[in-house]
Amino acid sequence: MGGLRIVNNYYDIAPIGIYFPPKTYGSTDRKHYVSTVDALCKEFDKWLCKLPTRCTPIIGTDLNDQLYCWPASPQSGGMNMEATELYAANAFHTVLAKHRLTTVNQ
Repeated sequence: MGGLRIVNNYYDIAPIGIYFPPKTYGSTDRKHYVSTVDALCKEFDKWLCKLPTRCTPIIGTDLNDQLYCWPASPQSGGMNMEATELYAANAFHTVLAKHRLTTVNQ
């Protein structure tokens, strides 16, 4: 995960890049996977909380998962109602919904 804030007379943006690891299915690997995803989302949430309201975050991510359209927060999700959202997507989606952000490309 990496990011920066760019401010000048014309814009105030914060490009943030996040790579989520691929899903794992073994019990030992699963613990590491879950703790890594949780740590990434916690840090991502902290970064977003520190940005001023006027700053526009632009998030680029390799989620290694699929987002679906959440009925309770449709603006924050993907377009695919048929997708099966697994752990990483759910954790990422929760942060997006908290900050009222949306995905525009998947």
